[in-house]
Amino acid sequence: MTLTQEILTIAAVVAGTMATRFLPFLLFPEGRQPPAFVRYLGTVLPSAVIGLLVVFCLKDAVFTSWHGLPEVIGILFVGVMTVKYGDSLIPDSLIETIPQGAVLALSLLATFACLCVGIFQRGVVRLAGAVTLSQPFVSQLMLLKRTYFTLGVIVTVPALLLFALCPRGTGDVWFCIIVIELIVTAILYLREVLNLFISKKVSILHWILYLCIVEVFPVSLLWLLVAR
Repeated sequence: MTLTQEILTIAAVVAGTMATRFLPFLLFPEGRQPPAFVRYLGTVLPSAVIGLLVVFCLKDAVFTSWHGLPEVIGILFVGVMTVKYGDSLIPDSLIETIPQGAVLALSLLATFACLCVGIFQRGVVRLAGAVTLSQPFVSQLMLLKRTYFTLGVIVTVPALLLFALCPRGTGDVWFCIIVIELIVTAILYLREVLNLFISKKVSILHWILYLCIVEVFPVSLLWLLVAR
């Protein structure tokens, strides 16, 4: 696409988005009752759109190497949590005191914080690799990190599902299993990272420094900010 075509495409997208946002308020201002058909669409379209998104996300899942198993686990977990808990995790009295949009803002803030931690860890490791001219070693380190993060998700999700299915006030056993699984995964990850450092003839002090700066520092800083 040429520059002119890109500008026209962006302008068309912006115009279409703004039209879908502002047009309902122009057609049905405050005090004017929408037609029954429009109210009917307002009740059925959200569920239809969610169903469309699910189908779109799963259309190629069976053709992957895992044949859709991660997607099935995710759908089961979200479905169980939604059916079992819904909005009951937050008391009604607390819901009334929370300003509109506060829950969304907190969710976005938590997501942004986790993203910042990931970016910080990746940036520090990449910077160290660039300074020490050890990009192959850094690539192996990042691969280990992604592998054990995936392993942690895979081993804990079944226990999370069973924990979500337990009646309220129970499920302590499954919670303990989840914690144990996470601890074991973290220990295995630290052992593999240590073996990688040793195999590359890197000092153990550098391994400890890596743990302190990359793994412990951002998480500890985030925890302190939340605690305060």
